[in-house]
Amino acid sequence: MTYRELVRQAADVSDRERLLLGITGWSFGAFLLHEDEEADPGTQAVFTEGIERLRAHEPLQYILREAPFYGRSFYVDSRVLIPRFDTEILLEEALRESDKAMREGRNRLSVLDLCTGSGCIAITLQLERPGLLVTASDLSEDALEVARTNAGRLLGNTETVRFVQSDLFEHVNGTFDLIVTNPPYIRTEDISALDPEVREHEPVLALDGGTDGLDFVRKIASRAAAFLSESGRILMEIGDEEGEDALRVFRKEGFEDTMIRKDLSGRDRVLSARKGRNG
Repeated sequence: MTYRELVRQAADVSDRERLLLGITGWSFGAFLLHEDEEADPGTQAVFTEGIERLRAHEPLQYILREAPFYGRSFYVDSRVLIPRFDTEILLEEALRESDKAMREGRNRLSVLDLCTGSGCIAITLQLERPGLLVTASDLSEDALEVARTNAGRLLGNTETVRFVQSDLFEHVNGTFDLIVTNPPYIRTEDISALDPEVREHEPVLALDGGTDGLDFVRKIASRAAAFLSESGRILMEIGDEEGEDALRVFRKEGFEDTMIRKDLSGRDRVLSARKGRNG
């Protein structure tokens, strides 16, 4: 069987070509060069297994054990959420804030990535701005193991970013110039309506934001000021219809200069708030 025939027999699976390219490491151009060759038996076996997993709605990223984020490939498996393009907006806001702080003379900016998951935000911040002092925390030790794997792969060590197992701020020490977080924010009743790739395979712990999706917004807003330096700022990814409600929560807790950054579709995506003068 040729590679072309191998792909053709899985015509009902939309990600069949991406699966083969991920297994072989080929570009699409390389596939065109090889498509009429006899398929390697090992590759054929792995591809066939992967197709069955795709038919069972397992995400391609978990099958290939990698997901792109900000131009890099991160290791992922079912212990962590798959990084999304929308979260790059959160990262860009964090980079913008760190650059602003450096222009103001604060060259050793301390950053906390709360609910780090795969570590994609913390590690990318460290790679893009090596002068940052980055701490990454998560409730799940399984998630932290994945994050450390990514740190080892992309940073070359697991010490440059400090990892802390913590239920939000419970075991976090010190204050930070910037807190970045992508907490669970999907309403509980909406989880059943998510695509099966998400609801059946990604960790519910990292999805469920409670009845109104704002459980973690309230928890974080109520404690964040104590962990922010003077005029420190928090950036939080939120649900696309949660902007005004999330802003009210943070304003009630005394935060100032609050705003929402929208995504490319014009939907609410990132909340930004500065610690109040009386925080």
